[in-house]
Amino acid sequence: MLNFIAIAVYTRLVNPDQYGAYTLTIAAVGAADALLLQWLRLALLRFMPAEDTDSDAKLSTIVRIFLALALGASLLTVIVAWLLLDSAAARWIVSLGATVFLVQGMFELTVERERSALSPLRYGGYVGVKSVVGLVVGASLAAVGMGAEGLLIGLVVSMALPLVIFKGVAQWAGAFRARFDRQLAVALVRYGLPLAATATLGFVISSSDRFMLAFYIDQSAAGKYAVGYDLAQFTLGILLSIVNLAAYPLIVSAL
Repeated sequence: MLNFIAIAVYTRLVNPDQYGAYTLTIAAVGAADALLLQWLRLALLRFMPAEDTDSDAKLSTIVRIFLALALGASLLTVIVAWLLLDSAAARWIVSLGATVFLVQGMFELTVERERSALSPLRYGGYVGVKSVVGLVVGASLAAVGMGAEGLLIGLVVSMALPLVIFKGVAQWAGAFRARFDRQLAVALVRYGLPLAATATLGFVISSSDRFMLAFYIDQSAAGKYAVGYDLAQFTLGILLSIVNLAAYPLIVSAL
């Protein structure tokens, strides 16, 4: 519901071109996430409930793989942007997008860990704080004229804050000190990489149209389209996602 409200608020604070820049950045982050990180979250859901022992080693292995992929991709993106882009505004947007990718990756990995542990209250705490803080901070920054940059900064803050409040970062840091399980890493990759291809194709279906609109028409057209798409996603889509969120970890545990 908060995401639904956010659409109404954001579209009154930023113009279609600014919203287009925001949604294209989010879509680019989504593409990178689908290709590089989503498979790891699915592997976490698959392997964490299956074993009752040595969970720290499993979490350590997962977080090390995550850091190698997320940090590497984020740093490479920022470096390329600052070397190749002439516009300071474009470099700033790309840098914010890389930051969103990194923080979002850690946030999503953390909430999937909570879902795997069948902890709906902690899961709800993470997602609830993210929605409230993202709306308040993003809207406040957009209201003072920061446009798409303000919305992206609000998104980063909204995900970083619950990671600190609920000690998600501290838990990952504690697990990081455990050993790296090479055998598990191979199993994660074998299980997850085919799913990366599936997730990437899913992105093509759900989000590539925004880039097509921006390319063939303009950024403003992509912004207007995204509002209508997100309106459906955050109403009917969110209701249907409840089934998946609740059922999947229970099915994995049963198996």
